[in-house]
Amino acid sequence: MKSSIMNLPRIKKPAKALMELPINDKELKTIVSALRLGGDAALYQKIKLIQDIREQYPGNTYKKIAREQFGYVI
Repeated sequence: MKSSIMNLPRIKKPAKALMELPINDKELKTIVSALRLGGDAALYQKIKLIQDIREQYPGNTYKKIAREQFGYVI
């Protein structure tokens, strides 16, 4: 008997896909440096902002600040 995709329940997709990356501060610094040398300027600005927030507010508070003040969900 053939199974059909039509019979599967629909899964609601989130409005925005979230991604958790296992990046430590040293790797983040390397990424920011590489983007500074050449790459997408907008992406560089976003990642640099996250790096600055992480340095200024160690711990998990950087996620709350990035979300509330800049609309970035990490």
